[in-house]
Amino acid sequence: MKQVFDKYSKYYDLIYQGKDYKKEEKFIEEVIKKFSPIKVENILSIGCGTCSYETILAKNGFKITGIDQSQTMLDLAQKKINEQKLKNKIKLIKADARNFRVDEKFDAVMEMFNIIGYHTTNDDLNKVLNNINKSLKINGIFFFDCWYLPAVLKDRPTDKIKEIQSEEKRIIRKTQSRLHVKKNVIEIKFTIDYIEKNKVVEKTKEIHLVRYWSLPELEYILNSNGFNMVKAGNFLDINTPPSENNWDIFIVAKKVK
Repeated sequence: MKQVFDKYSKYYDLIYQGKDYKKEEKFIEEVIKKFSPIKVENILSIGCGTCSYETILAKNGFKITGIDQSQTMLDLAQKKINEQKLKNKIKLIKADARNFRVDEKFDAVMEMFNIIGYHTTNDDLNKVLNNINKSLKINGIFFFDCWYLPAVLKDRPTDKIKEIQSEEKRIIRKTQSRLHVKKNVIEIKFTIDYIEKNKVVEKTKEIHLVRYWSLPELEYILNSNGFNMVKAGNFLDINTPPSENNWDIFIVAKKVK
């Protein structure tokens, strides 16, 4: 999994400041309550980033271990954890999802905000799922959101511009996307202009490769790594089946062996 979210990370929370993490965290708790056959007290978060989900979960009583390979993301997360006085609730580990090791078994594992899409090859995903399996208790659940193949192919990605204004500071993010149909991957080029007093003071570029999925391939690779897929629905609406009209789907799997 290629290193991403380097310089981009310092603008991450500003870019996604409008994202309703509280609503999404409530959805996570509903999923846990509905689908976990065991009581969930501790959660492993793969690709925790700046810990926007994790801090809310911690405040609501869960113990969190977050793993990310971006040190800049983890530094921002630790600052957030310290400010919110959650050091006894959230532990951070710098590691690659393909080869991390943890000392405890978790009740649940999550990969939120399409982190699973960054495992772009079957080999990478097998390594990640094998690690997740080793980290979960029997009957523990693994849940994640991702992009749905039929929807991506029906409503193909387009170039976009997003602008964030904060006093005399502005961030302009340009997104250019290219579909690699043979690999089920979208190549996304992010260009960020950081502007102060109408002058560009920093320009950041990153290329992200993000995979999209069909349900049969997800079910097959989950089964191959000791999981059963117990539910596939839409993100924030788990009871509605995936359709070609919605990119964002949500998967719940249970460790069975």
